[in-house]
Amino acid sequence: MPGKLLFDELTTVRKEVNMLYGQKKIKVLKGPLSLEEAAQAEKDFSCVPLFVEKLKMRSETFSLACSFYSSRSLIAQLLGINAEIIRDFLLRSIEEPGEVVLVNKSAAQEKVIYEPDLLRELPVIRHTKEEKSPYITSGVFFVNDPETGRLNLSIHRCMVLSENKLVFRAVEGRDLDLFIRKAEKSGRNIPVAVAIGVGLPVMLAASTSVWNLNEMKIASRLKKGRAELIECKSVDAVASADAEIILEGEILAGKKEHEGPFREIGGIDVVRKQPVMEVKALTRRRRAIYYDVIPGGNEHGLLIGLSKEPLIYRELRKYVDVKDVRMSPAGMYWFEVILKIHRNLDQDPLTAAFAALNIHPSAKRIIVVDEDVDVDNYIEVHKAVLRRSYPPIDYHIIQGVKGSSLDHTNIRKLPIYREDRKEILLVEFPKSKVIIDATKKNPYG
Repeated sequence: MPGKLLFDELTTVRKEVNMLYGQKKIKVLKGPLSLEEAAQAEKDFSCVPLFVEKLKMRSETFSLACSFYSSRSLIAQLLGINAEIIRDFLLRSIEEPGEVVLVNKSAAQEKVIYEPDLLRELPVIRHTKEEKSPYITSGVFFVNDPETGRLNLSIHRCMVLSENKLVFRAVEGRDLDLFIRKAEKSGRNIPVAVAIGVGLPVMLAASTSVWNLNEMKIASRLKKGRAELIECKSVDAVASADAEIILEGEILAGKKEHEGPFREIGGIDVVRKQPVMEVKALTRRRRAIYYDVIPGGNEHGLLIGLSKEPLIYRELRKYVDVKDVRMSPAGMYWFEVILKIHRNLDQDPLTAAFAALNIHPSAKRIIVVDEDVDVDNYIEVHKAVLRRSYPPIDYHIIQGVKGSSLDHTNIRKLPIYREDRKEILLVEFPKSKVIIDATKKNPYG
């Protein structure tokens, strides 16, 4: 591997490249690769950390990185901990957040481009044939609450709409959606920064939903050192000073455009009208690393779901003797939760399951097991389901409840007959969930 990959200027992403290189856990392609070739390489090495030294670009030279966070073991190594303590490490970062400081200078602003042509200035990839336009998949939004000023971090997929406009998915009821609704009441645009290539601590923190807490403080604890913010050049917003690339702009009040289709963890997501961001400026490091998350892959699921484990664990401690919590790989770390408990009372499994759903209403299936079951062994979990659960009693189906916007299994084709012709309508039924009590209830399981 060429020496220049062992970076001297150590942003978090560059440290991650160095660490994976030292452990011989990264696939390096010298390039230059076209964006189409890079997209194919991402598919070819989907669960292997990939670094492309050089991309073919019309303007500047970029490197490409992806799949650094595509397994629990990789995440643990990059955080500098054992995989067994990921949940506790994340929980400590939430309960004992670190320090955040504002700095005056950052190499993330070495190059400034005003009114950028996004597809000319960035290596934005079209990942699948379904995408009508290329998508930015790792952008962390830095937005202040229009009323309180509290900083909020969150990750949103962004489809390039035009030269300097993005349309992004803002899930209904979450912080950014609420901020947008507040601002729209007074017709105000919202200043925003979108950071790309921020490293694992900020990515995990941005995926953690904790009410009234600046997620950058969580990132600070995960980094085991202070987190730094930098003020934007063109709008009243801040971003991670550690970023490789920063998009500065405004979320336009009342402006919505169609976003999608996009391959999500649950399959192809539906097309919706979503908010629009106008990019005023693009700042970046020289020879910046563009980090890309493969849609619907392991990394995608882990980044959005892993932070749910400590939050669910913390909630369950109030009600039952909980031993562990896992977002399952089969549920793409989002739709299915496995709860390991010591059962003291007959109602403990259901109590635990409902507490978990209170924290993570997007879950579709909850499996509750005893403490003798290894929750990291999915076959063992399902052996417990088959040996210890009796469907008429131990399967609990809950209908007409809130579910994930990524789950479309409730949409069915319904034939309608009109005189001499047959029409097929798509009908959306209320969403539902299933709780499986797979704890031992007799001497035979």
